Amino acid sequence: MDLSRAQLDAFRGLHYFHENLNIHIKSSTAGIILLADAASTNIDPRHLGELIRRSHPAWNSPPVHQLDLDIYKRIYCSVGAYAIVAIFSALDDFLTGLEADISRFEAKGNPVARQPKVADNDQAEPIETLYNRYSWPTTGITSILPALKYFRLIRNCLAHRSSRASLALSDHSKDQAFQAGMKGLLERTTPSAPTYERNEEIFVDPTLAICCSDVIRTIAADCNQKCLKLLGIDGFLRLVCQNLDNPQKCSTAAYKSPEAVLNLALIERYRVGVTDKYEAPKEVQRLGLWKDFYKSFQTNYKT
Repeated sequence: MDLSRAQLDAFRGLHYFHENLNIHIKSSTAGIILLADAASTNIDPRHLGELIRRSHPAWNSPPVHQLDLDIYKRIYCSVGAYAIVAIFSALDDFLTGLEADISRFEAKGNPVARQPKVADNDQAEPIETLYNRYSWPTTGITSILPALKYFRLIRNCLAHRSSRASLALSDHSKDQAFQAGMKGLLERTTPSAPTYERNEEIFVDPTLAICCSDVIRTIAADCNQKCLKLLGIDGFLRLVCQNLDNPQKCSTAAYKSPEAVLNLALIERYRVGVTDKYEAPKEVQRLGLWKDFYKSFQTNYKT
C-alpha cells in the first residue's frame, strides 16, 4: 500500500471545505456583479427593492431600494470576509480532528512523544504549537507561515474588531520580507498583499480569500503527512477500521465482501494506492482486527 497521497479524515474534511469555499466565493462574486448590473440598468431606480421582495416571501419590506457604490462595495467585500473567517473555523476543526486521531492511536498502547506543555499563549499560532508539540519539522511550511500570520490577523480583525485593522496587522502587512514571500502566492491580478493602517477598515478582495484558503490547505496537507508518519501503517489501518464501523461516516458502494469494503474505502475515501487487493485484509488480520471488522461488515454493510 502506498500512503504517499493518503488522507486522514480530518484533512479530507478540510480539503472538501476548501473546494466548496472556492465555488462559493466565485459564484457569490459573480452573483453580486449580476445583481449590480440588473439594479443599475433597470429604468426603475428602486429596482433593487423589487429584486429583494422577489427573493423571499417574507421580505416584503426591503431595507434598501437602491444599490449605491457604498452598498455594492460592502456586499462585494463581505464574500471574502466570510470566506476568511470560515476557512479558519475549518482549520480549527481540522486540528481538533488530527489531535483526536493521535489520541485514539495513543489509547491503543502506542506512546507518542510530546514536548512539555507550555503556558497558554493567546498570541501563539495553533499550527506552530502543533508542530512544536510533536517536534515536527516545519521545513515544508516555513515559507508560508508569514502568510498564515497575515490571514490570521485579518481574521481576528474581521471577527473581533468590526473589520478594523489592528496595530499588529498594520505592522505585519508592511513587512518587506512578508510582501516578498506573498508574490508567489497571489493571483496575477493582485500585485501585492494589501497593507493597512491601524483602525483602517479592511476590504477583502475575493481573490485574497482564495489565497488564504490555498495557504491553509497547503499547511493542512503537510500536517496530514506528518501525522500519517507518526501513526505508521498500523495506526492508520486501525483508524480506518474504526471509521468503517460507522457506515454513516464512511459510506461505500461495495457491499459484497468485507475485503471489498476495506479496499474501496482505502482507495476512494483515503486515497491510498492499492495494487494488491489482498494486502490490506492481510495487514488487518495481522493486527488482530479482522474478526471485529468482519462482524461490523455483517451488521452494517452486508445486503
